[in-house]
Amino acid sequence: MTSPEHLDAAISAYGEMTKSKLSNPAATGAPEDQLRAPLEGLFKELATLAGNPAGTVTLVGETTLAALSTRPDYAVTNRKKWSRSSVATTPL
Repeated sequence: MTSPEHLDAAISAYGEMTKSKLSNPAATGAPEDQLRAPLEGLFKELATLAGNPAGTVTLVGETTLAALSTRPDYAVTNRKKWSRSSVATTPL
């Protein structure tokens, strides 16, 4: 069962990891790229809190969506809803 405390913990962990990556004095990288690992971790936690089995919701970076003529930073896939003949992706 999802509780506000679990959601708060997931959001706090995302904030801490993001802050750590963006404020590291020893090395700096492209700011947008520093958000990738924290965002993937946040989605993993949120998917679990939403009742999805572990590993079923996945973010796939730089996925071309030809039908929409775009390449979003991420597509979100949910294996729980997959069939062998079709895979639904949602741009993020």
